[in-house]
Amino acid sequence: MKRYALFLSFIAFGYILGWVGSVWRFGLPPLGLRHGPHEPHGPDRMFEGIGLNDDQRATIRKIRAEERAERDALRADLDESRRAFETALATTQDKALLQTAFEKMLASKNAMEQAHFQSMMKVHEVLTLNQIKKLGEKRPPRKPHREGPHDDGVGPPPPRD
Repeated sequence: MKRYALFLSFIAFGYILGWVGSVWRFGLPPLGLRHGPHEPHGPDRMFEGIGLNDDQRATIRKIRAEERAERDALRADLDESRRAFETALATTQDKALLQTAFEKMLASKNAMEQAHFQSMMKVHEVLTLNQIKKLGEKRPPRKPHREGPHDDGVGPPPPRD
């Protein structure tokens, strides 16, 4: 029994020594804590560093919560109209039916974008002009459209190497 315990202690010591060596050699933080402290993500990250006070933060959170509830309802409507359009597309050749289903899908999408725009405007009403400028500086620039050989609409895209 003593030999077995001695054997297990050597194994454990070797494992610990190897782990410490890998930490020392590769610079890994102990206990697998590689990510560090939690950082804000999503829309909250956009509002960091622009100088919001507590009232503004509370108002923006309230606006976002209201928008979330409205967005969920609009998303359900959009999904339903999209499914109806796809079903009509797969089952009928009636152009009038397809056109009305498509227009309903576009109207649902437009209503969703309109609601998003309205909530953006509500947030802008809460911010000062200086905060709006800082927020604009933090917004990443849009990437330009990449031109390619298949952008003329003729033929398939070029083969991948």
